[in-house]
Amino acid sequence: IAERLLAHRDTLTGLPNRQLFYDRLRQSILHAQRYKHFFAILFLDFDGFKSINDTLGHSMGDSLLKMASERLKECLRQSDTVARWGGDEFTLILDRIFHGQNAIKVAYKILDAISQPFVIDGHELLITTSIGISLYPADAEDVEDLVKKADTAMYRAKKSGKNSFRCYDSSMDINYLEHVTRVNSLKKAIEDDELEAFYQPQINLNTKAITGVEAFVRWRHPQRGLIPPSKFMPLAEETGLILQVDEWMLRNTCAQNKRWQQEGLPAIRVSVNLSGRMFREEKFPEILSQILVETGLDAKYLVLEITETDVMRDMERTVVRLKKFKQIGVQIALHQFGTGASSLSCLKRLPKDMLKIDRSFVKGLAKNEEDRTITNGIMALAHSLDLKVIAEGVETKEQMSFLLKPGCDEVQGYFISRPVSAAELTELLKSGWRMNAEMQEPTVVDLENDEIAA
Repeated sequence: IAERLLAHRDTLTGLPNRQLFYDRLRQSILHAQRYKHFFAILFLDFDGFKSINDTLGHSMGDSLLKMASERLKECLRQSDTVARWGGDEFTLILDRIFHGQNAIKVAYKILDAISQPFVIDGHELLITTSIGISLYPADAEDVEDLVKKADTAMYRAKKSGKNSFRCYDSSMDINYLEHVTRVNSLKKAIEDDELEAFYQPQINLNTKAITGVEAFVRWRHPQRGLIPPSKFMPLAEETGLILQVDEWMLRNTCAQNKRWQQEGLPAIRVSVNLSGRMFREEKFPEILSQILVETGLDAKYLVLEITETDVMRDMERTVVRLKKFKQIGVQIALHQFGTGASSLSCLKRLPKDMLKIDRSFVKGLAKNEEDRTITNGIMALAHSLDLKVIAEGVETKEQMSFLLKPGCDEVQGYFISRPVSAAELTELLKSGWRMNAEMQEPTVVDLENDEIAA
C-alpha cells in the first residue's frame, strides 16, 4: 500500500503527480455530472524559474519549487487539488465552484503569493507565474480536453507579458496550434539535419588573411527556404531546444573545420556563440569534450563566444566554468564586450583569450567621438591583459580606416564578407584570398538580405 501511495506522489514536493491528478480529475467530472455543479482547472508555469535553475543550480531550483508548492496549497481549500505536472508546471482542480469568478479570485491570490520574494540560503529570489483557466462543462467535458484548454490559456498568458492569467476561449486554439506546429517543426529540423552553419570570415589586420570564422546557424526549410535565426532562435530559447541547437552547431562546425584541415587548407579558428542556457548547463564540459573527440578537432581551433552579460550573472560559477573550458583546451572570447556592467577587477579574474568589440560601438566610429574613445579604451584594456581584439560589425570604409590604426588585431563584418556557406568559404580558403588594403568597396558582401547575414 505504501509503495502504491508513493507511486502517486511527486518525490520532490510530495504533491500528487500527474497520474493522481488525472484520477482526481476523473472523479471531479463524475461528481459534477451527478450533482450538476461546476469546477475549474488551473494550469500554472513559473516565469523566470529556468534562469534561476540554470544560474544558481538545480539544488536551489528544487528548494524554490518546494517552497512555491507550499504557497500554492495555502491558496486553496482542502477539497481542492494541487499537483506537480512536471518541471516548473503545476495543475490545480478547484472543485464545486459556482461560476468562473471563483476561479479568477483564486488566480489573483496565487499571482500575489508567488510574486512575493523567496529567501533561500541567503538569496532573495523573485519569480512570477502564468496561469491558464478552463471550466467544466463550459470549455470541455473530458479529462484531456480540460487540461489542454487550460494549457492553451496559460500559453496566451505567457505571450501577453507573463505574471497574469487568462481564461480559455475558442479563439486561442488557432494561436496555440500554430505554436505547437512551430515547435514540432523545429524539433524535426534538428532531427532531420535541416540546420546549416554559415561562416563569416575574421581577417588579421597585419597579414590581411582569414585567420578565423564566426559560425551562424540557419534553418534550410524544405518549403520556406533559408530561415534566419531571428525567426526561430527565440522559439528555441523559449522551449529549451536551444541546447540541441547549440550542440548541433558545435558538432557540425568542429567536423567542418576538421575537414578543411584534412583537405590541406590553412588552419583557422571557428567561433561558436554559446547560449546562456548551454553555458550554464552542468553537463556541457562533458558534451564539449565528447564532440572534440568525435570530430578529431584540436581544441585550440575552437572558440566559445560568451556574452559579457552571461559572464556577469554569477561570477564565482563563471570562473569555475571558464577554467574547465580552458582545461579542455578551447579558446574563450567575450562577446558584445562593452555593453554590460563588468568591472576591471572582474575581468581580470576571468580565463579568456579575446575581447570582441560590440558592433554598436563600431557603428559610430566614423562620426561619434564617444564611440571612438570607448573603442580605443577597450583595445588598450585588452592588450594590457594580453588579449586579442576583434571588432565585429565592420560595414564601411571609414570604420575600417579607424580600425587599421594600431590597436585592433582582427575584424569581421559586411565590409569584408557576409556569412557564407561552408562550400563558399572552402573556395575562399583554396584561393588564398586576402583583404586588399586599398579596398574601396566590400569584397564578398551581399546586402540583399540583411536579416540572413548575422
